[in-house]
Amino acid sequence: MPLWQIEGVDKQIRKNDPKRYGLAPKIKDSFAELRVAERVGDYFCAVTTWPKSVSLKEYMRTMTPEEKDSVLPFVIVRAISALKYLEAMSFVHDNINPENIMIRPRMANGVPEVIITDLHSVTGDYNFNYYSLSLDSSMKLRYAKAACEHGYRPPEDYSYVGVTWTVDKRKRLSWMLGATIYAALTGTPPYGFTSSSTGATPWNDEKLYDVMNKVRLSKEHTFPPVKTSHNGVLLFLMNRLLTCSDRLRPTLSSLNPALLEQVMNSGGIKPVDGGNALRVWPLIKSITATVNPFYRHAADQSKSQ
Repeated sequence: MPLWQIEGVDKQIRKNDPKRYGLAPKIKDSFAELRVAERVGDYFCAVTTWPKSVSLKEYMRTMTPEEKDSVLPFVIVRAISALKYLEAMSFVHDNINPENIMIRPRMANGVPEVIITDLHSVTGDYNFNYYSLSLDSSMKLRYAKAACEHGYRPPEDYSYVGVTWTVDKRKRLSWMLGATIYAALTGTPPYGFTSSSTGATPWNDEKLYDVMNKVRLSKEHTFPPVKTSHNGVLLFLMNRLLTCSDRLRPTLSSLNPALLEQVMNSGGIKPVDGGNALRVWPLIKSITATVNPFYRHAADQSKSQ
């Protein structure tokens, strides 16, 4: 990611008013903060910081199924609100997973704080609604080796056809968040690993491509069902986000606010900043920003994608 882009993402997160988009002001605190961004020789260097916390993966590791059903709804709805804030500014996180959703569990009010990290994985141009991503065989291999993506990428990323194809980054994000919910409940993402009594064994690339390509073509899942959770509305949200067909899969901003409110109410943790943000999110559709400081980069950005 170019330095101007990660600087721009951080700047817009901090300077914009979430209330313009129907979100609580505190949602700005749900992101890592950029401290240093500069070029060092032939490399771009960016340093981000966030309060002492643990990853969602670690946070869930020692919980009982009942505790997960109680805590996870709040964490996921808070993460969705943060990711919606990015989308309101025309940004998309391209690699969400349990490793970059950080949790501060021991807050004075008893409500954990959710922090989205890896700002270098946030792409887009402020107020420039271009969400297409072009993939080809070489990019496919590069994405397969990206850290923490094994098992979290959607079916549309996989194809043996030697052509370039286009995917919607917002719908990729939906799948990745659905896979994150699955992993938080079971310990592994829906695809990419074989679980046993001794642990989880990762699939090799050939098997992962073969299985995911079949899912892409058949539009039918083959992953093991979640048997440890009894939170029906959370599982419903997970399955909606894991819709095989990218055409039918919802973006986070198109999710019914009533569904998100039901998910929040299904858990044992309630937000201290109110629930109005879930109800007024559709107002974002009628809001038009008047400043577009990065438009001059739009052409180059679209070519690189």
